Amino acid sequence: RTDTCQNGSCVGGNPVVCIASDQCHVAGTCDPSTGACSNPAKDNGASCNADNNVCTQNDTCVAGVCTPGGPLNCDDNDACTTDTCNPTNGCLHTSICGKMTGGGQIFTGQNKRSFGFNARGIAGIASGHFNYVIHPTKKKINGPVKFIVYATATLNGGEMKFRVDMTIGTTTCQYFITATDNGEGKPPNGDHLKVESFATNDTSVCPVENVSEDLTAGNIQWHKQ
Repeated sequence: RTDTCQNGSCVGGNPVVCIASDQCHVAGTCDPSTGACSNPAKDNGASCNADNNVCTQNDTCVAGVCTPGGPLNCDDNDACTTDTCNPTNGCLHTSICGKMTGGGQIFTGQNKRSFGFNARGIAGIASGHFNYVIHPTKKKINGPVKFIVYATATLNGGEMKFRVDMTIGTTTCQYFITATDNGEGKPPNGDHLKVESFATNDTSVCPVENVSEDLTAGNIQWHKQ
């Protein structure tokens, strides 16, 4: 662009440098007659970023224009999370479920019961297992957590009511378990376990159990999710 005479010859200087105008174009060439750069588009389908948003994917160039692709799939197939997408950070999975674990002993009079469990879910969605031994009779309630009635955080911990199904032969025995975490520390600290037999259980097969007692050993723990 700035030609000068050097030793009797005209020498070109300060050449025009052509650069890509955007992410869907490539660097052009300079027209010697006008000094203007061409502006060739990238091939259709070339990768680009239309909106600086990681929640869209497969953005591509079409006729020189960056076109957003489809939304990012953030579904983690976990019913206990809400799945959203942050334009900067990508997929976010926020827990909406309650979780409780516990183990220990309760007494009804002089009769001991031992238990251990874990339960996770929200109303209608559940996972976990419950194991319970009635020591005087050696009978057990041992089965998966099949349904969460409610799961509620409280000031000192939380409470969850869930259903346990136990199969004995061809018979299904069902029980409601209500577990309450009333705070930290060793018993007696208010942690409580309630076990209720379904009225529809076949009592000739299913252990009958209807107790509601504070723990004398162990603990029940509400877990923040």
